[in-house]
Amino acid sequence: QQFLFEQPVAVTSKGTYFPEVLSSSLGNYLFYEKKEGSSLFIEMKSRSKSEKSWSQPKKIAGPFAFGNDVPNLYSAQILEDETIAVAVSSSEYEIEILCSKDSGKTFSSQTLSLNENKVVAPRLFVSSSGKFVLFVSMENQNKFSIAWSISSDGKVWQNLESFKPLSERDSCFSPFVCPVPHGVIIVFQEHFSVPNRIKTFQIFSFFSNDDFNSFSEPVL
Repeated sequence: QQFLFEQPVAVTSKGTYFPEVLSSSLGNYLFYEKKEGSSLFIEMKSRSKSEKSWSQPKKIAGPFAFGNDVPNLYSAQILEDETIAVAVSSSEYEIEILCSKDSGKTFSSQTLSLNENKVVAPRLFVSSSGKFVLFVSMENQNKFSIAWSISSDGKVWQNLESFKPLSERDSCFSPFVCPVPHGVIIVFQEHFSVPNRIKTFQIFSFFSNDDFNSFSEPVL
């Protein structure tokens, strides 16, 4: 089968990173990180179904300082009712949640944290029942674990807490949710260390068939 592709065109200017596109019945939303000097901003563009060109860029978060490498600071998702949520690693200890109910024209903001633990790498997903599910990597005493929170509307979030199915494991991080028939598969990485051997990483997965209420045992 032959596939045809349009000629690529530039959508953003130079110095942009980590694009994410959300699609809905009304149109498309493009998010990305914009580098300006030694600062990073989260910007957004939108395009309705009837429009051929993207809107002008709009800064929705920042500025954030960074080092030599540009970090991936955010994750975005959209519900069927057009509610947009953007989770941003605003500091080592806080996750900022931006929520829009008007197609990205305005955003409300709130902050989630977990005591004195570092929380980074936010990842947003949508459950089968239409709720936002947030996972973050939590660092405590040089070990990583996973924390999470759920919101039905993008504005009111449960407190961040340790993700119990993995709370007994030493160094797990970077979860990803894959929808499958009758549930979801959650994939994550785990650091595996044996004395006098090279450190390695392993990939595990487990399954939920009741909208994140119960989980199978992780398997390699």
